[in-house]
Amino acid sequence: EGNFSILAAIEIAANNKVLKGQGAATTLTAATDDISVVHIYSAGGVYSTKLEGFYVKGVAKASYGVDLEHALYTRINNVRVDTCKTAGFRLLYNHSNFLTDCIANSNGTTGDSSTCGVLLGDATHASNNVGITNLIAEGNQTGVRIIHGYSIALIQPMIESTRYSAIDVQASAQGVVQCLDIIRSYCEANNLAEAANTPDINIVGAYYVSIYNPFFSSLLTTKDIIVDTTSKYFALLHGCYSKGVTLSVSNPYVYGYPGAGIYISHKASTGTITAGNSSVVITHELSFTPAASDIVV
Repeated sequence: EGNFSILAAIEIAANNKVLKGQGAATTLTAATDDISVVHIYSAGGVYSTKLEGFYVKGVAKASYGVDLEHALYTRINNVRVDTCKTAGFRLLYNHSNFLTDCIANSNGTTGDSSTCGVLLGDATHASNNVGITNLIAEGNQTGVRIIHGYSIALIQPMIESTRYSAIDVQASAQGVVQCLDIIRSYCEANNLAEAANTPDINIVGAYYVSIYNPFFSSLLTTKDIIVDTTSKYFALLHGCYSKGVTLSVSNPYVYGYPGAGIYISHKASTGTITAGNSSVVITHELSFTPAASDIVV
């Protein structure tokens, strides 16, 4: 418990270590530029670390708040990270790491959409078998950015007031993203920069992506979901609620689910679906019979 100024990274290089605080009463504030406040790394990998119950303040000095550079079987619970320059949490070159009940607020460098609350992987390093549950991410440049990884689950994230996308998947030729589940995401008032082609959920170059029961209330965004044509085997399942903006899921490898219950509630001033206002677009290779409650344009 206490407030600590961090001049150099807190390095965790041995297995089975625990760093535990007393919630908001334990504050780690960066006092040096370009550091990772908490850094987990060993060339051979660091196993079974537990981080719990503390608050990291990057104060626009730290590059990362919690940085897993080569970590396995890490559990991060009830950790808050604010105001880091590149990302609040970074998971790089690792697998089987899990974040639960964490907060990432106001992270990133203004005007740089590649900076974010949570960053998974880079072009050459994968972050595999990752579970992120009950994340709160507000006021970041981008909420969650995924570049490289397999078997990733985002479960019930609340992402609000980003300058750009809530969830941005940017797989490159080197950085592959496969088997991504986004479950019960809540996205509100994102893309505050009003950048073109910047949806709440942006999927580029990913395979085997499923989105279950997303909620969108981001009236400044032009679209809720964009899946580019390099992404394959994408499924929008079970239900989607969009409040007054365009839901676009258009791709030759997108599969609709009969009875998915895709629903749009329009702005009071709109009343009806009109061209260029609110629509659902589904292009797919399977026969698709909408349920009575579905709207498909």
